[in-house]
Order: sequence, then C-alpha cells, then structure tokens
Amino acid sequence: MPCRLWKIPDTDIEKAKILAAEYRISELAATVMVNRGYFAPFLAGRYLIDTPLQDPMEWQGMEKVVARIQSAIERGEKITVYGDYDCDGVTSTALLCDCILSLGGRVSAYLPNRLGEGYGMNQAALRRLAESGTKLIITVDNGISAVKEAQLLRELSIDLIITDHHQPGQTLPQALAVMDPHCKGSGAEYSDFAGVGVSLQLAAALLGDTETALKRYADLATIGTIADVMPMTSANRTIVKRGLKQLAATERPGIRALMQIAGMTPGNGITEEEVAFRLAPRINAAGRMADPRLALRLLTSSSQEEAEKLAEELQACNDRRKAAEQEILGRLTQQIQEDPALLQRRVLVFSGENWHHGVIGIVSAKMVEQYGKPCFLFSEENGILTGSGRSLGEFSLFHMLGFTKDLLIRYGGHKLAAGASLKKENLPRFMEAVEAYAASLPFLPRSVLACDAKLEPEELTVEAVSSLEVLRPFGAGNQPPVFCFENITVRRILPLSEGKHTKLLCSGQKSDFELLLFGTPTDRFPYRVGAVVDLAVTAKLHTFRGVMSVTIQAEDIRPARFSQKRYLRGLERYEAARYHMLTPEQCEDVLPGREQINLVYSVLKKTSLPVDADLLYFMLSDRLRYDTVCLSLDILYEAGVISGSALMRPLRLSQAPPKMALRETATYQMLLAETRGEASF
Repeated sequence: MPCRLWKIPDTDIEKAKILAAEYRISELAATVMVNRGYFAPFLAGRYLIDTPLQDPMEWQGMEKVVARIQSAIERGEKITVYGDYDCDGVTSTALLCDCILSLGGRVSAYLPNRLGEGYGMNQAALRRLAESGTKLIITVDNGISAVKEAQLLRELSIDLIITDHHQPGQTLPQALAVMDPHCKGSGAEYSDFAGVGVSLQLAAALLGDTETALKRYADLATIGTIADVMPMTSANRTIVKRGLKQLAATERPGIRALMQIAGMTPGNGITEEEVAFRLAPRINAAGRMADPRLALRLLTSSSQEEAEKLAEELQACNDRRKAAEQEILGRLTQQIQEDPALLQRRVLVFSGENWHHGVIGIVSAKMVEQYGKPCFLFSEENGILTGSGRSLGEFSLFHMLGFTKDLLIRYGGHKLAAGASLKKENLPRFMEAVEAYAASLPFLPRSVLACDAKLEPEELTVEAVSSLEVLRPFGAGNQPPVFCFENITVRRILPLSEGKHTKLLCSGQKSDFELLLFGTPTDRFPYRVGAVVDLAVTAKLHTFRGVMSVTIQAEDIRPARFSQKRYLRGLERYEAARYHMLTPEQCEDVLPGREQINLVYSVLKKTSLPVDADLLYFMLSDRLRYDTVCLSLDILYEAGVISGSALMRPLRLSQAPPKMALRETATYQMLLAETRGEASF
C-alpha cells in the first residue's frame, strides 16, 4: 500500500509547561495533550476529569419509555429485548435483560442469527415473538431503520421501543419511542455512544440513578464500547475507566472464564488492548461462526462450571473464525494475482461464492490496512450478494451506500464500517456507481499516522512512559501516543517467534535501544543492517521478575530525510494517470522513458530484499519520481517481466520469458495516446 503519511506537530513548549503545572502532570503528557488540541486549561480539564453521565431523563421520550417498561413489569407482560449478534449487541442485550429482571420483569432476549436472518429485526422473528406472547419489544443496537418491521408490530398490537446508535435514515420507524443520540432532538448531550452506551442510559433511567447503573454495568458497557470502536472521549472515557477497574475484579463467572481462556491475568489490571484483542473477538466469534446466544449465555451465566464450558465453545468459534479469514484472504490474493487491475480502483470491491458472512468485515479491514483504500467484500449465495465494508480517513461508506441505494436491497452502518446486500446482476452497476461517487469527491482517502511529538530514544524512560497513564483509556479518538525518532541506525536484525516477528537493535545519537516489529517476519523486513531510518513508535511498560522496563514498538518505518511532500505529489500524479485525469502535457511528463524503466528493473533485479513500490522509490528517490517508479512497474508487469503491478507486494521477477515489448503494453500505449489527446479508454 502507499506508505502512511506522518503528521508531526510543532510543539508549543510554553503551553505544555503551563498545562503540566496546572494539572500536575509530566511535560511529556502535557505535550501530547497540547498537540492533540487540548492546549487550554479548560479543554484539558474536560479531558482529564471524568465527564459525569447525563441525567437520562433529559433524553427525549425517556419518561414515556420508563413508564411503559414499569407498566409491563407491574402487569407481568412479557418483554423481549431484541439485540444484535455482535459484541456491542450481545453486551447491550445482557445489560438490559439483567436490569429488567432485577426489577421483577418477565424478560427474554432475541438475538438474530447472522447467517440465517442477518442484521436487525426481521418479520418472521417478530411473528414468532407475537405468538409467544410478547407485548413489548425493546431493541438494542438496532432498529433505527426498521420502518416496515415497526409497521408490522403495530398490526400485531406489540409496543416497540427503539434504542440504537446508528445513523437514522430520512424516515424514522413509528414506535412508542426512538432513542438514538444521532436523531434530531434526541436530547442526548453526547452522540458517540455504542449501542451498549444507550442501553446503559436506559438502565440508569429505570434504576433511577446513573451511579447505580455504572456500578452494575460499566464492565459490560466497556466491552461493547471498545469492541464497536467508539471514540474514547467524554462519557465513553468515563464508562471505560470505571469498566476496566470492574473487569480487573469481576465477579461475573462468564467474564472470568473468558479471561482465563484468553490468557489474561486480571490481578495486573485489564487494559483496553486486552478487551479489544482478547475478549471482544471471542464474544464476536459466537455470532460470526455459530450462535450469538452462546456469548449471551456466557455473559449472564451464574455458574462457573457452565461458564468455563461456554468459554471453551467461544474459543473454538474464534479458532474457526481465524481459519475462515485465512481462506478468504487466500482467495483474494488469487483474484488479485489473476487481475492486478482490480487494485487500481478507488474503492476495492471483491466478491466470491459462499464466503463466510461472519468474517468478511474483518477481512475488509485487513485489505484496507494492506492497500490503503476503502474495501467492500461480498459473499454470493443464491444470486444475492451480502457484503461488509471498511474505510479510512474521511471517506464515508454510509454516504457511499446512500449514493448507490437504488441498486441495493438494504444497507446500513457508519462512516468507516457498513454493510449492504444486492442482487448479483447489479454488482457491475454498483461498482461503477461506487467509482463515480469516489471520483466526485475532492480527495482520495489516505492512511495517516498522527505522531504526537519528536523525541530522542533516551527520553522514553520508565518514569516518562508511566506519566502517560494519565491519558488513558486509549482507543478511537484517543490513540496511544506515537513518537517520532529521527536518524536511527539499524545495527542488528533478529528473529522473534521463529521469524514471525522481528527485533531490531538500533542506535540513536546518544543511546542504543531495542525495537520490536510485531507482524513483520524477519525475512520480509525491507532494510539492511546499517540503514538510517526514521521511526514512529509506541512505548509500553513491561515487568519481568519484579523489574519494570520500557518496550518500544514500531508503528511505521521509513528512510531518514524522507520527503513526504515529494512522495505525495508523485502518488497523486500516479493516481491521476491511472484514472485518466491528466492533460496531454501532463501525460507526456509522466510517461517513463526506456532508461527509467530499465533503471527500475535493474535495481529490482539486484536487490535481495522483499521490496514493494515504496521501497524501490526510497532506493531511487534521488533519481526518479514516485509516479515514474510506479508506472514503470506497471509496464514491466504487463510486459511479463515481473509478477505483480505497482500496488502488489512483495514484487518479484517473473521466471517466464517476457510477453511483449515495453512499448506494446497497455499502460505505455494508454499514456502515449493521451499525450496526443486521444482517448484510450
């Protein structure tokens, strides 16, 4: 993928000193806050001091909601909490069911099956609930788009209360009440709750006290909030701070069992990362690979023996989930190898038969990470494509799907994550519409790495890293601090975990240090000993045999003195050439000459490193522009000289003889025609 663009701020040292003195925090922590926009004391106070949860009775319609639920409890009416199959939906369901049950209500839960029913309410399920005697349905983490389903419930004489956090459409369902912080006039002071955050507000209203609700349910709300990647700001920070402490001392058998099987040790405290990468994936795995009710039973279990058995089932689901991901990634790799032009699209769209619906969203996220473009994956079954997408930057998938809604059966989601379904025959038109939408925007999405400050390696001491704990909890909107080291020399390259990861021994101006690169196999590390690089790093505290130390982990690496502006200009020229957006004069300027193409080939032939277009450019940046390198690679690929185009990695020389002369390739002919003002597409 195109390398990430680093944003490195110029620190206002005086403001950082004032902030540090005002709140008695370290200058390093204050520097991070100033560079993130908390430069004034009152802004810093809102960040550092826990935001109290809003009085839930201030939400529009909350009085009516509480009165209806209390009435149902008093009359002994059957209440059904209609949830969702993901971690946010399961924790929301567990929370609200427990709350209503504690008040004496007759409550049951309904979680739709991802594979058989899909997201949200469906009419067949609603009819079954009516037959079972349900008189009141409360949705959690869904319902905001259920216009037809709400109409059916009116016909069935079932009252409906909707609690959701997804973006509303133009028409709201007709329900007793709709509680969604994104709705106009909702009364909510904070709009970035997960579904479980809205459920927590409803529980607080039912219990009559936000503090009681937090004591009971901050742990469940924390898991759902982190799993749904909600911004770690304002009320969410308050919830997660409380919830992490509760998780470390949890008395819920299900959570204890899940922690044990995930290799977590609560006695040392629970971090946001452990929730995000150990607890949440296992809870999600039930809905992805089997039945979400497994996870709900786990969270609500009162038996340690039962909880341990359920935790083992979730672990098995998680193992199957990983295998399914690898299978789809393998098929995608094959599609790309057969047709690398697929990577030239502004938005990557792929489809396959019977791809597991439960994991295509995760695989979409991996594709975004690898190629730096929004991605949508569809699984085909019986002529219907059901898909899930992920995005980055300011590119909104929700708006994109709205642009193509006439082609869709249904859609929904957020800016960075969304789902949709459509008929197979509409896929080509959908892809054209998606490209048209992306082309209409004044920008292309870029993967950006926000650095918080430039430091020397020796500044990341145990004391300094400890002082950053005041900035927790970390997550979306409040990422762990990233620091930039410049002019670092690579001294040794060592394998970790049999070469699956890499450790570097590095030298700065005044000190040596170790650097970990997780997920980078040693044989794929693209620099040699002696290379001088810039690093973007995070730092964590590690305790071994009672001794605390700092572990430094690489987030990104690039050559020292790298010109980001020059790289970005070259990237923009390359994309403009591929999308036929250049004038004849500009096409003539970017058209590589034979000497330039041969230079790219000779460097690729000589190097033993696992290179991609970026690394080749780093090697040639004093002689060639980035667009020249990429277009040369595309021409070499089309000629059969190399095995992949500019967007593929790693690049390899082809073992077969060339297919054609360089001038005969499609890319060369396209650019040549456009220099003459001739349309070539």
